[in-house]
Amino acid sequence: MDLLKRLAVVVAIALGLVLVIWLATRAVGPQDLRGKAAPDFTLYDLRDKEVAISAFRGHPVLLDFWETWCGPCIGQLEALDELGQEHPELRILAINTDGSRGFAQRLAPERKYPHLKVLYCGPGRGLLQKIKDTYTVSNVPRTFILDRQGIVRADLEGAHTKDMIVSRLEDLGLLPLAAG
Repeated sequence: MDLLKRLAVVVAIALGLVLVIWLATRAVGPQDLRGKAAPDFTLYDLRDKEVAISAFRGHPVLLDFWETWCGPCIGQLEALDELGQEHPELRILAINTDGSRGFAQRLAPERKYPHLKVLYCGPGRGLLQKIKDTYTVSNVPRTFILDRQGIVRADLEGAHTKDMIVSRLEDLGLLPLAAG
């Protein structure tokens, strides 16, 4: 029995070392973008017009990455559309990571979300993957808040309510504090 305990300890240590080595050597995505200029990219809106992220400098921007199959993403799109209606100074870019215009248009037509600019990657998925890698988007929804100068001020993982996003925007000085 003593031999089994020793063997178990040795196996546990070996597995621990393998895990540490794997974590230390695996490809790590880009570092935290907060406090840095948002990497620019160009996608397409639902009218097939090119849209560059840098075109929105001078306004607070929310980059919301979403997919059509994601229930929390769709709920957040609705909250973001309400937010855009209440705060027209915001620019809210809803970036569909399914890739195709068909997916984006079927689930998020501009008539349904008039206060969002719904974007998709256009032909080919190489650009989309590069953007997801640059912004380290592996799960959706994922929302980045950019200030008026295009600096990433917050990285929100998971679904957030409109009130949570408003509170974060107020904390960052990107919206006036609500009277209360």
